[in-house]
Amino acid sequence: SQRRLERAQGRSQGQRSVSVADAHAPPLGTWVLRGRGLGPTELQEVTSADGTITLAAQNVASASKMEEFGFVGAQANLSVVELDLSGCSALRSLPEAIAQLRSLQRLNLDRCTSLPALPTSVGRLRSLLTLHLARCSRLSALPESVGGLDALEQLNLDGCAALRALPEAIGRLVSLQHLSLDGCHGLHALPDSLHELGPSDAIRVLNLGACEGLVTLPDALGELTSLQHLYLNGC
Repeated sequence: SQRRLERAQGRSQGQRSVSVADAHAPPLGTWVLRGRGLGPTELQEVTSADGTITLAAQNVASASKMEEFGFVGAQANLSVVELDLSGCSALRSLPEAIAQLRSLQRLNLDRCTSLPALPTSVGRLRSLLTLHLARCSRLSALPESVGGLDALEQLNLDGCAALRALPEAIGRLVSLQHLSLDGCHGLHALPDSLHELGPSDAIRVLNLGACEGLVTLPDALGELTSLQHLYLNGC
């Protein structure tokens, strides 16, 4: 049929998408967003010239109304390197199955303002380099399992106003170079385990700007000998 021909042509060009009209029946083995009163909609899959596979929600109709992320069928593409769900303001949870994305290097959840927590399984994303959670205004905590993110270099929690504390496991992020907490108004203290980042000589930037609830800084900061930039404006 003409529709099948169009889908085949889309795959040959290295990208696959489903129109709004097809959203009620995405093919098996694809990652989808679901919303109340809305059928599952396939995320656009784009393969770059170097073979990098990206999933992005920006081109999904009504992405801001989608509440769940998951896949259709027994198994989906697990070679995804970047997952961008930024702006999915109704997203309430991520599935434990996200840990199956073992090649994932970049996870962008910026402005997922209804997301209260991350699944424990996120700590099994051992290839993850960047985790963006900026302006996730309902996020109140990170799971201790994040300590398993050995490769993580950037953690952005800017504007997470409901965040009360960081897990002690933050000290196990031996590759962490950039930790940004700008605008985390509810943060009252930093974990004692912060000094464990010192021996790794990785941490370069610590942004605590506008952390209005932060009343003291731990002595552990003095052990971060690789630290080059410490931002405290607005504290």
